[in-house]
Amino acid sequence: MAKRLAHYFWSDGFYVDAIQWWTSAWQIHKVVLGKEHPDTLQSMHGLAASYGSLGQIKEAVWLDEETLEIRKRALGPEHPDTLWSMHGLAASYWSLDRTEEAARLDEETLAIRKRALAPF
Repeated sequence: MAKRLAHYFWSDGFYVDAIQWWTSAWQIHKVVLGKEHPDTLQSMHGLAASYGSLGQIKEAVWLDEETLEIRKRALGPEHPDTLWSMHGLAASYWSLDRTEEAARLDEETLAIRKRALAPF
């Protein structure tokens, strides 16, 4: 329920409220489902996006990096959720003017997507 509310608030542009709900969902998911569960990771990703929407990029980067690390380990480097985390982290890097890191990560993401998610 918290995750759904967080998503609704974020989608409607109520980022402060979204942060509260994403944080709640993340904490609950970590305890109930574990740190590597897809719902836990989705809550982390949503929280990072909300921070980014408020311009709190350093918080977003920390969460994006942590989410990506866990997703790579738990889901693998070619999983669509892992690629989504790579995209989110690259966007956060761009916002901090870490352009070389952002470009490198975007290029890596694109290469993996072309290889792993090629049209049928």
